[in-house]
Amino acid sequence: MKYNIEKINEIGKLLVEVVEAAANQEGKEEIRIGDIEMVLRESLQAIGQSALKQFLEQADGEAEAEIKCSCGGKLKYQRRRKATIWSVFGKVDYRRAYYAGCVCGTGCAPVDRRYGIEPGQVTAGLAVLIALSGIKESFDEGRKWLKEYLLFEVSENTVRAETQKMGKLQLDADEELSKKCRTKSVCKKREHSQVAAPDILYGSVDAAKVRIEAARSAGKSGERP
Repeated sequence: MKYNIEKINEIGKLLVEVVEAAANQEGKEEIRIGDIEMVLRESLQAIGQSALKQFLEQADGEAEAEIKCSCGGKLKYQRRRKATIWSVFGKVDYRRAYYAGCVCGTGCAPVDRRYGIEPGQVTAGLAVLIALSGIKESFDEGRKWLKEYLLFEVSENTVRAETQKMGKLQLDADEELSKKCRTKSVCKKREHSQVAAPDILYGSVDAAKVRIEAARSAGKSGERP
């Protein structure tokens, strides 16, 4: 994505005012760069929460009287219903149009469906970070690691659940690839898509063995057994 640098600079100037105000409230005689960085991180997190909330509510657009249901029936507008998600910025509450009343008994929030949102769950962006922490460390250590980086805490159970979910997705992807590779057409396609081997290929060896014990005589001088 491309960003408007002028607007980013304007936001930066406003953020400086926030940082200066927060630093003055601390009443410290000397402010270190680490203090400034932490205030910036916390401020950017709050901005991210607000921006994500506004983005989702604006993307929802004007509510329609009714929309088509996935079963082929009709869903009627109910109200702007509150939803909560956990994102990389922390907890975000937003309101969006909610539809129900179809004969199939299901309900729908179009903006949730459009962006792959599951109310009450973590977002896709946060799920990846949680899973990576659970893969690298134990679930409890991953939780502690996330708190330092994200400035908010998730439970050990959440780390476990998202790590296992990511593992299941990877297993499914591997199985799908394995099935495809059993067909002759896919194998040929993969073979043709491989990058041609280079004309010259360099390698290196990082180990060698050298005899270091004293030589033992075995008949003639210099001979070894």
